[in-house]
Amino acid sequence: MSQRLAALFALALCVAALGVGCKKIPLDAALIDEQNVLAADAQAIAETFKDRDPTIRAFFDHAHAYIVFPQVQTGPAGSGLATAEGVVFKHGRQAGYAALRQGNPTADLDGQSFAQIIFFETQAALDAFQADRLRFAPTAEAVAAKPGAAAQAGYIDGLAAFTTAPRGLRFEASLKDQRITTVPTEAERIP
Repeated sequence: MSQRLAALFALALCVAALGVGCKKIPLDAALIDEQNVLAADAQAIAETFKDRDPTIRAFFDHAHAYIVFPQVQTGPAGSGLATAEGVVFKHGRQAGYAALRQGNPTADLDGQSFAQIIFFETQAALDAFQADRLRFAPTAEAVAAKPGAAAQAGYIDGLAAFTTAPRGLRFEASLKDQRITTVPTEAERIP
């Protein structure tokens, strides 16, 4: 029996047993390395945001959760697409991973990239967002990180978003077409 088939069989048994004493299936070492790099990049970008606008620290300190996308990559000119992978933090602790997909961004950056952070004011806002019951308003834009910008920003429906571009360029991104999915870390899945 191949390893892949054996792993699928083990997974099927775990699902069938509904969690009654299932053994964990180990993650691929390459995936773990990628997750570690992503987490380190997310931490570094969070520090960049704090350096560019010290007033954003209040969001980091008081938000229930936040998602850091270290590099939102836009597609070729005219494609109107953007993608990113990010890290979910709850109370400053890593709690999961996120994927961002966007169609028709208002700023067509011709293959350039930017970083983005989305803050969730409460657990209810995070839950609603994850259940796709809460979305950004059609006119919602992320605030460009610059000195003092966060002091002027606030939560709308429990969400606040900020962006920064390489070399500190001021960049505001449309959020209305973003679709974000999240998955918890292994530690968050285990009660």
